[in-house]
Amino acid sequence: MGFVNRALGAILALCLAVAGGIILFEIGAVVVGSRPLVVRHDQWLATLSTQSWAERGTRLTCIALLAAGLALLALQIVRQRPAEVAAAGDGPLPAKVRRHDLEREVAADLRQVQGVATTKVKLRRRGVDVSATAIAGDPQTLRDQLAVAARSALSARGVDTAGPVKVDVRRQPAKAS
Repeated sequence: MGFVNRALGAILALCLAVAGGIILFEIGAVVVGSRPLVVRHDQWLATLSTQSWAERGTRLTCIALLAAGLALLALQIVRQRPAEVAAAGDGPLPAKVRRHDLEREVAADLRQVQGVATTKVKLRRRGVDVSATAIAGDPQTLRDQLAVAARSALSARGVDTAGPVKVDVRRQPAKAS
């Protein structure tokens, strides 16, 4: 989402810069007394004075512009998960680990638990969520084993595991023969 935000911001900034340049040229054209160069602004007043708020096109255009503005505002306000997680480091500077890589590594470690087929790990601000598919064993026992394994895998990488570890274990459906 951060990339989308930056891309939209860059496109919007480029559009505003181009519009500003066009407006400067148009103002210069009006000052020297020539007709409009790019934008037919001399006809805008006549066209807009015939439009009414009661017309469907006017209302839809305003609603679309309002929705686009609110969507851009929401993209800026919504808090995103940090891309990096603080880890214990040996040097004077704090160490950081890429969240996505850490989630993949911990998930790979958890797949080593006996009876587990697949795992998915999500690091949250206040804890860890683990989803696993079991092929054998008691689900409650696997939950406990996966919680302990997740804490130890994160601790081995120097990541604080103070929050709760939520583990969801599902049985792998039996294959029909």
